[in-house]
Amino acid sequence: MYKSRKLSENERRELVEERKKNSLPWHSPPHFVKKDRVFLITAACFEHAPIFDAVQNRLEEFTQDLMKFVETHCEKFFLWVVLANHYHFVAHILDLDVFSKQVQAFHSTTAIAWNKEDKTPGRKIFHSYSDRFMRNEKHYWTTFNYIHNNPVRHDCVKKWQEWPWSSVHFYLEKYGREKMEEIWYKYPLKNYGKGWDN
Repeated sequence: MYKSRKLSENERRELVEERKKNSLPWHSPPHFVKKDRVFLITAACFEHAPIFDAVQNRLEEFTQDLMKFVETHCEKFFLWVVLANHYHFVAHILDLDVFSKQVQAFHSTTAIAWNKEDKTPGRKIFHSYSDRFMRNEKHYWTTFNYIHNNPVRHDCVKKWQEWPWSSVHFYLEKYGREKMEEIWYKYPLKNYGKGWDN
């Protein structure tokens, strides 16, 4: 996520020039598919600071706020997980350009409220957000496993079902443990998500 920080000043300039020459956005990858798709949305706190659980109940409150936001602004809500410094969710979004403005407003409102609570005016809370559309069924089910395993991947818990701020509990109840294990083995993560947190 912060790859550009590892580049020298000259490397950064060359990268921006190359992107300009190819009519690409200067500092972000292009978003080619923006309408009526199922997307994985990921957002992280600035420099991955664990701000969501900086005070007691913030993880719970933010999770509830995020779920209300997604249910209000997306067609259908499928998967989600919230950790102390980032979140992921999968939802059907009709127009990514419209949604982008909505998520920026949600992040801004949240940041203002938390900075007021923490007496840290102007602190940057959210870095940005990224989106990936689900290409096929395999991609969706691998994402399903990635999201539910995320708290284990980040050493928050030993077993994915121990993390309370995730859609895993809904799916455990819906599918049962045996079906969840079948999905896990049928759609292995391999290198899925490698480098996303760097």
